[in-house]
Amino acid sequence: MAARIQARAYVFQDMPPPASGVPLPTTEERERIARWAREGAPLCADAGGI
Repeated sequence: MAARIQARAYVFQDMPPPASGVPLPTTEERERIARWAREGAPLCADAGGI
């Protein structure tokens, strides 16, 4: 799941969907998501799975 979160939020930048009404993450927040995934996604039970 962590790899999918990283791909959608950081690589493709299509999450959250623009029409959802949820504010898009800042560049700094996207970097934090990517770092979290690269460092083994602490607190994510299925880290690395897609």
